[in-house]
Amino acid sequence: MHSILVVDDLEMNRILIRKNLSALPDIDFLEAADGRQALDILQRKEIDLVLLDLVMPVMDGYAVLEMMRRDERMRHIPVVVQSLLDDDASIIKALELGAYDYFVRTPAGNVFRRDLMLKSRNAIAAYAAFKAAEQELQERKQAEQRLALSRRRGQLADLFGGLMTGRTAYPQFFRQLSFQSIEITFPLRVYLISVTSYAGRAKRELLERPAEWQSIEDSLLELLEKCGIRSVWAMEDCIVVLGSSLEPQKMMASWQSRLLDELPQISLAMSASDPCGKAADLATAYRHASEALRSAIRVGNNAGMGLYEQIGIDQLLAPLADRQDSEQYVTRALAPLLDYDREHGGDLTRTLEVLLFAADFNEAAEQLNIHLKTLQFRRKRIQVILGLNPADIESRLYLATALRLRRLRGEMVQ
Repeated sequence: MHSILVVDDLEMNRILIRKNLSALPDIDFLEAADGRQALDILQRKEIDLVLLDLVMPVMDGYAVLEMMRRDERMRHIPVVVQSLLDDDASIIKALELGAYDYFVRTPAGNVFRRDLMLKSRNAIAAYAAFKAAEQELQERKQAEQRLALSRRRGQLADLFGGLMTGRTAYPQFFRQLSFQSIEITFPLRVYLISVTSYAGRAKRELLERPAEWQSIEDSLLELLEKCGIRSVWAMEDCIVVLGSSLEPQKMMASWQSRLLDELPQISLAMSASDPCGKAADLATAYRHASEALRSAIRVGNNAGMGLYEQIGIDQLLAPLADRQDSEQYVTRALAPLLDYDREHGGDLTRTLEVLLFAADFNEAAEQLNIHLKTLQFRRKRIQVILGLNPADIESRLYLATALRLRRLRGEMVQ
């Protein structure tokens, strides 16, 4: 379907043009009685041809041509001028302002019908060819960009794989990152992102279809790069990101939100390593992030997000969790708080856990969805009940260990 905009201040002329072009197939007509109306329609609709009168009130045809050629979206739409003006100056001015063609509107008859039909068909065909060429050029550019991105990611994956196996030296790896305009500052974390299912199909089913898996992976990589992440590439069956060591849970949550908005049929698991202070620690950080990812997939904590600083400690504590003395440790540390919550229907144990593991006081208040002053009051209450200051380093370690053991014991009971 092609759209023709007929611009003329006389309704009789607009009706005549529509009648004479009615034989053209797949044509949708729009009308405007002056130049301002025409520009408004051109801003809102996809138009394939403008049949333009020159002499009109409010805004004449010359002004319309001038405005169209200034607008990137309209400048290539063909305009055929149909006017009573038959002097050279009018014709030359219209053509110089960008009109595709010009014909003098004679009294209705075969000549008028022939000129109108011929010039309209030629203009529509020329514009269709132009759009097809533009689309082909755009597709070629996009294909070249995708190929370049794929090569860059492949190079980074090979370099990182070489780094993990000792084939690539650290200076070479970071030099290649700098060539890709990737700035790395320590401390950093290794983040891993894994597809666990897509459209109801498990990961193992997807891996049996390499082309489909590659398409999903490419979509995720492109979306991450749209988020401003340059240090991203695919590694084995997951995506690697080198990023900031600050607030990893918030960072992963923001990525997950963006990715799931764009690809709602996908399920993801994410993990982050401990902060990595120097290049020599990258291999260890990658291994830790891999362990955290496996745990996040298995346990599903935090909507499939795993932090190694939590999971790594949990791995150390897990063998102790089912021992009798671990129960005594938890009771000794937390019993007064647990009793208080049972008696008063409170949530101070949960508050303590968030206080100890959140990045800061503001994040703790945000996670609990309470006011900062309310959180301050709860912290003082916890301190009174336990006789310990949660801000003290030794007390934090003592209480955090008890909370981890309690959670592990709870998971084992399940």
